[in-house]
Amino acid sequence: MNCRGHNKRKVIVENYFVKPVAHIKLLNGQTIQSDAGSDIEDSYFIFECISKSSGEKKYINCGRPTANDFCDLIGATLPPIFNPLKTNVISESKGNKTISANNITSSWNPVRKQLYNATMLLICAWNAVPNTPLFSIKDELETYVTTEPYFSRIKSINTILSKKGITMRDIIDNLSKNNNLRNYKFDLLIDKLKEKQIKQYFEHE
Repeated sequence: MNCRGHNKRKVIVENYFVKPVAHIKLLNGQTIQSDAGSDIEDSYFIFECISKSSGEKKYINCGRPTANDFCDLIGATLPPIFNPLKTNVISESKGNKTISANNITSSWNPVRKQLYNATMLLICAWNAVPNTPLFSIKDELETYVTTEPYFSRIKSINTILSKKGITMRDIIDNLSKNNNLRNYKFDLLIDKLKEKQIKQYFEHE
């Protein structure tokens, strides 16, 4: 949805229920076309827009200046970034909005944390878009972060990998050729799958 210019964004907010849903760090070589009119090469924000009249759902990709403007208009806070790269964990401050540069916190249930990491890595690697199974799982995992996820969600990510004939480790190894990725473990997810005697696709066997 075209959101170039402050006046255009005001019209969108008047006609849509707008909320931020993600902030994702782009990997080396990846670019995203901003709906505000330019290419994004660092990190981008995704906003969900639901029409106040028809209920139609649309999405906006944009960079930080546009995201800040939307959040000012709707009175929201920028979502924390998912950054799969090894980097110092810092805070990003913009006006009265302060967010963490790493939204995987120690308060998360460890199983849920591993599943969230896997889901977000797939979103990053495949440039997944909203309103898809990966984003549905992402949204669910971001609620009740201290509790263990439903086994069906672990199975869903495992099934997505199995249908692709690839493991999470294959994906990480491929991304690591051009990116300095953080270290990821999936042992807790593997244990859950083994308990159900389901072949796992998170690590090489």
